[in-house]
Amino acid sequence: MENNNNNVISEFNSGFACSNEMDQLFIALGALQSDMETVKKSDHGHRHRYSNIDTVLRMVRPLLHKHGLSVQQHPCTDSNGVTSLVTVLGHKSGQWTKSSCGLIFDPTDIQSLGGSISYNRRYAIVSILGIEQEDDNGNSNKSVARPAVSLSSNTTREPISAAHVADIEQRLSSHMNGDELRKLILQATKARSLDGLSEKQYYFVLKQFLS
Repeated sequence: MENNNNNVISEFNSGFACSNEMDQLFIALGALQSDMETVKKSDHGHRHRYSNIDTVLRMVRPLLHKHGLSVQQHPCTDSNGVTSLVTVLGHKSGQWTKSSCGLIFDPTDIQSLGGSISYNRRYAIVSILGIEQEDDNGNSNKSVARPAVSLSSNTTREPISAAHVADIEQRLSSHMNGDELRKLILQATKARSLDGLSEKQYYFVLKQFLS
C-alpha cells in the first residue's frame, strides 16, 4: 500500500516492518544512543538481576522526547490465536519501524499473561533502542531473566508420546530459528527435554511457538 514515501510498508516474515524512508529516524536514533547511558539493573529475578520496565522508561522518555521519537507497545492476538507484543518506534517525521515477539504465558492464567507482557515490554524497548544493560559484574548484559510461567513440568502427568515428540522435532528442524525456539520452549515449560512435556504443554508449545 502507498500513500506517501513514509507510509510505504516494508514487511518481513520475521515480524519486522518499517516505513519506506528511514533516514531521519536513523539519525534521531543514533543521536539518542549517543546520549544514553547503560541501564543499571535494579530488581532481582529467579537467578539474575534485571532492569524493570519503570527503570527503563524513566531513562528513555526524556531522550525520546529530545530527539523527536516515541514508542508504542500493543499486545495483539492474530487470527490463529497467537498472542504477540508489537513494539513501534516512531519519529516526528512520520517514519517508523516495528517488531513483534510471541508472548510466553499460561493461557489459563491471566496473571501469567500480564507478567509476560511486562517482561517482553522491557526487552522489546531495550532491543529496539539498542540499550545496553549492565550485568551483575558491571558488564553488558549476557544473561536473560526468565518470565514467570506456570506451565512447569508436572511429574504426576503422563508425558507426551514419541509421536508428539517427533512432531515437535520435525517442526523445529524446518524452522530457521529452531535451536533458539527449542531453548525458549524448555525455558517456558521448565522441562529438561521435549519428551518430558505434558499433553497440556505440547498444545501450548504448538500454539505459542510452532503454529
